[in-house]
Amino acid sequence: RKGKTKPQTQEPPSQSPQSSGPTKFTRASINSFFAAKEGFRKFQHEGIDIEAKQGTKISFSVGGTIIASYPSNSTSKNSNGGYGAFVDLKLDNGKIIRMSHLSKIFPWVKSGAKFGPNEVVALSGGKPGSPGAGRSGGPHIHFEQHEMSGLGIEETMENKVDPLKAGAFDFIQQGGTLKQNISSLQSTPG
Repeated sequence: RKGKTKPQTQEPPSQSPQSSGPTKFTRASINSFFAAKEGFRKFQHEGIDIEAKQGTKISFSVGGTIIASYPSNSTSKNSNGGYGAFVDLKLDNGKIIRMSHLSKIFPWVKSGAKFGPNEVVALSGGKPGSPGAGRSGGPHIHFEQHEMSGLGIEETMENKVDPLKAGAFDFIQQGGTLKQNISSLQSTPG
């Protein structure tokens, strides 16, 4: 084998999570399904739980509008009825969503605020005892889909459907870009 060299193969450049863009959550990331009655639950589950590390950026593949946000720095399990910090939003395709157990809701996320595709709306949470976790056994996103009732937003938010069957799960992603000028929302030079 003297004189022969093995051909060099060039490895593709590695991409960091920041440069690769958002990725959709998979069904394998769901650790509790709609209507499940696990032993620790008093009632059937009214959403799905998506496993996500604490602080994971959450975005959607389509834009939308914030209906309401409910930040919480409380470490109480009963914060906001057990939801902890949560956001209600309507995607541009009409799907209405609630996400809870969030570790961060950005200051711009308020009723009526618009967001574009791939713009980060919040950071996942759920680590027991951490601010915004609410009643949670570990890091995840509680994800609900609601159908329009025709009676108003309060009634709509009571009308929960399976986000896998009704389609909202297809639009949530991990990663994304922070909204433009977010740093100016957090501090202004003086």
